[in-house]
Amino acid sequence: FCSSFVTPVVVVAQGRGHVSSVMSPPVSVTWSWTCDELSRSVRRYCDRDPLAPWYTLPSGAAAVLVTDAEVAESLLRPFLAAPAGALGLDTEWSDASCTIALLQIASRTAGCLVIRMPSLGRVPAGLQDLLLDEKKLKCGVAIAHDLKLLEKQYGLQSKGFVDLQPVALRHGYADNGVGLAAICRSVLGAVLNKSSDIRMSDWSGELCAAQFEYAACDAFVAVDILEEMHRRHAPAGEDLVQWCAEFVDRVPKGVRSEPKVRGIGGARSKKNVVHAPQRKTALYGGCRLLGPDGLHLANVSESKALWYVSQGLGQRVDGDDPTQLVVRLTFKPKGVGHAGDDFYLQIMENRCVGCGTDQELIRFSIVPHVFRCQLPLRFKEHSSHDIVLLCHSCFVKASDASQEFRRKHLRDCGLAETNAGGANCPFRIDRDRMLARGAAVALKHPRLPPEVKAAKEAIVAAFLAKTAGEPVTAGDIDEVCNMNTRVAIEGYISPEVACAIKLGILEASEEGDADGLEARCLEFVLGWRRCFLESVAPRFLPAGWDLNRSIRKHDDLFGPDAPSGPTGPGHLAAGATSAAPP
Repeated sequence: FCSSFVTPVVVVAQGRGHVSSVMSPPVSVTWSWTCDELSRSVRRYCDRDPLAPWYTLPSGAAAVLVTDAEVAESLLRPFLAAPAGALGLDTEWSDASCTIALLQIASRTAGCLVIRMPSLGRVPAGLQDLLLDEKKLKCGVAIAHDLKLLEKQYGLQSKGFVDLQPVALRHGYADNGVGLAAICRSVLGAVLNKSSDIRMSDWSGELCAAQFEYAACDAFVAVDILEEMHRRHAPAGEDLVQWCAEFVDRVPKGVRSEPKVRGIGGARSKKNVVHAPQRKTALYGGCRLLGPDGLHLANVSESKALWYVSQGLGQRVDGDDPTQLVVRLTFKPKGVGHAGDDFYLQIMENRCVGCGTDQELIRFSIVPHVFRCQLPLRFKEHSSHDIVLLCHSCFVKASDASQEFRRKHLRDCGLAETNAGGANCPFRIDRDRMLARGAAVALKHPRLPPEVKAAKEAIVAAFLAKTAGEPVTAGDIDEVCNMNTRVAIEGYISPEVACAIKLGILEASEEGDADGLEARCLEFVLGWRRCFLESVAPRFLPAGWDLNRSIRKHDDLFGPDAPSGPTGPGHLAAGATSAAPP
């Protein structure tokens, strides 16, 4: 019975390292199973879909446990010499902080290595070469997080990875979900073992047979999945690397990565991939908007420029560049827009200010909106100097740094753990509502036992204050099911507002000290700008973008009328904040 679903493990020794190999069929097998191991295996066997087989390593594929750097170097050579194709990659963690205990890599021709990274002593040079080989497509689910951990903990750089989630979604394999086990079931028709007993086990100690098999299969199944999807959907003559080109080094957005549970005692940690909405339209339109006197007021999007024309508020006119749309307003606006401000009147490029790419652009606020909205209106209206475009990889860097800078502000203000109102959340859970809603949800189950149904109906009836004998209707159940269990906490103050109060950057903080308020707000904004520059090191900022640019609005700098004299970037530096408005 056991031999039908448990892979035997043969332990051998090679050189200075201790190597475990999974062989099929085994040369010699010594069965040594504890009652716990056997009972877990029986439970997994009974819980599975009887029509779906367990996923196991392909026949003839060897999985090897490596604990020595020299042995690793020799075993990595077949991986480096293998032809271009899929390379399964996964990690197992020893604690909830994602400390890597095992690195698994798998290849169709070279087998699978389960490398105990902390035991190596040094990072094998062959491992770095393998991760940088763009022809070896590192594949897995939420693989970007595994590679990020390898870079952070071991300094290993990587190129050429493919996340299986968007590939599976593209070809319709998301019916069962987009986790590794779900994709395995959809593509291969096999059940990948994701038993919590193994996932939550101690990966830093000596591995049992079930752990070793689990780790090896997690890496090799990615190879099988990607190659099978390529076999089914690739045009004739297109190899795997060519077929995957559009997915290489792309982190999926809007897709939840499969949570991996690690650590002893059930500590949970998810692969943390930053998701951000990719822009569907260009941020900068480059259409010139003129006043009725021909004064260049602003650059706007094409849709906005044409809206003025369609409403009879503007007319199309010829400009110096025949490819650029120019609209002259037929009415006199209240102000002069950005007239005279060279920074805003230049043609902005729709590209990442960090690396220069024009793909997968995301709008990023250097001063987070949750803080910027606390500033006085005159320091934030009609100002987009601190809003930039970033690609996803640069966005991740900027976002991580911004979050850390936010936490620093809160710590400095004594708000790292608690909020000013004494509560750590703007809402509390009403337990009576939660109990009633849980009972109502249960009542929707068609096969609820009579005694349980009666108990749940009593809970709902008591919550709705029904009289004795008054029935609970289907409408009552729907009402309670859709009920919000959260209740707003009166007097709650968010940490960001409390921080702004302590820093004295709210409008109410002025109290006759306008210059002091402006200086505090400027210093606050400068801190966020420095954080952005240090984290992203942007090389493609628009001309005139200035760390020390004033936070004053246009009319305070130039006056309400058309400007005269120099209007270059230097005119808008921080020195202008101390000068009297024209």
